[in-house]
Amino acid sequence: GVMRNTTSSFSTDEPQFYPFVCPDTLTVDTSTAYGGNIQIQSASTGNMLIGLYDTNSVGGPNDLQLEATADTTSTGGIYYQWSVATGGSASFITAGSQIWIGFVMEDAGDSVTYYSSDGEYAAGWAVLAHAYNTEASLIYDYSGSDNALPATVTPGGGLAYANGLNMPALSFRPEP
Repeated sequence: GVMRNTTSSFSTDEPQFYPFVCPDTLTVDTSTAYGGNIQIQSASTGNMLIGLYDTNSVGGPNDLQLEATADTTSTGGIYYQWSVATGGSASFITAGSQIWIGFVMEDAGDSVTYYSSDGEYAAGWAVLAHAYNTEASLIYDYSGSDNALPATVTPGGGLAYANGLNMPALSFRPEP
């Protein structure tokens, strides 16, 4: 697919997830405050919680491996530091494996506008054979706690598609 940069306003209390296939085997660097980056256009009043998840047996997000908190109260490039989640690993990413990036605002009702990749110009994907969405590449978890990243995402029943919301341009740095 072809990606186009755009912006998205985010004010949903449910965690959002999108898939990513990593071309290399790597260990995420948890030693630096510059371990990841998000570009903020319009600041919020709080933080964004960000997580990296492995993939479950049906292709959806599974267990939280790494987590970070991004202070989104200012605009521009915001850096954050990754930490290993309870039971997680910094070296769970293998070449060609699908991982999931999860994010949610820490405070109820908080809103932020971030730079993103336009889902209309991305290849579509499916978590289940009947669930295909060409406009947005996000799913959200409405069965868990709001304003928190779940330790494990439970497949079926609690996942829905976030039409019209584009994935944020988040990053993570491999260990040198």
